[in-house]
Amino acid sequence: MKLVWRAALTSLLIVSFVAATAEAGNVTKVTTHTKIKLSDTSIKKGDDLFIVGRIRSANPKCYINRVVQLFFNGDKVASSATDSNGKAYFKRNPNKTGKWQTKFGGAKFKVHPDRFYCLPSHSKKRTVTVS
Repeated sequence: MKLVWRAALTSLLIVSFVAATAEAGNVTKVTTHTKIKLSDTSIKKGDDLFIVGRIRSANPKCYINRVVQLFFNGDKVASSATDSNGKAYFKRNPNKTGKWQTKFGGAKFKVHPDRFYCLPSHSKKRTVTVS
């Protein structure tokens, strides 16, 4: 009977060890910073407003070809992929004064056995006055 219990316990320990090592690997959380740049902060109704949202990070995988979302008064109005410099470009024609903001929702990717998390970030809100 003792032999059966030892075999069962040994098997359980081996299975636990294999399961634990299968999940092993580093998880790296990479900080990102999102900024917004406006062509102007005061425009006439219907004029073009050019907006650049930019993601910055120590890891290029966190800012190249990532989606930046554009918000106007808290509502998502557009999204665009970033270029090799982490910049996403938008052109809008606002009809009223409001606050603009860009957001990056984060990203996850794997390089076996490691995982990388690009943490979400958002820009400050910038007001554009429309007259």
